[in-house]
Amino acid sequence: MLRNRKCGGFKFVRQYPFTLQDMDRSRFVVVDFYCHAGKLAIELDGAAHGGREKIDKYRENLLAYKGIRFLRFKNDEVFTNLTLTQTILNHLPPTPPLLSFKRGVGGEFKGACHEGI
Repeated sequence: MLRNRKCGGFKFVRQYPFTLQDMDRSRFVVVDFYCHAGKLAIELDGAAHGGREKIDKYRENLLAYKGIRFLRFKNDEVFTNLTLTQTILNHLPPTPPLLSFKRGVGGEFKGACHEGI
């Protein structure tokens, strides 16, 4: 449901990495899905997340400090919750921003939505 801009026209990237500063240390965080235009991270929790609630909350707080909102779903919800797409859309702006393009180094075009992350 997040592929090919099917969720309200927003682009989501799988396994998106962040490098965040915390008390003069860099932290490397990977989220399951990320939408830069909506500044929204989505995590799917399976059995591996059991007992990791404090770590997960810490990661959420680091991302929140950067202005990134966070949604967390259980793996089984993906298959059973028919309103999951609407829940995600409720946390995104009404419409995706228009893509603006500019020339980068070497003449290639870069989408402005993906810069400055």
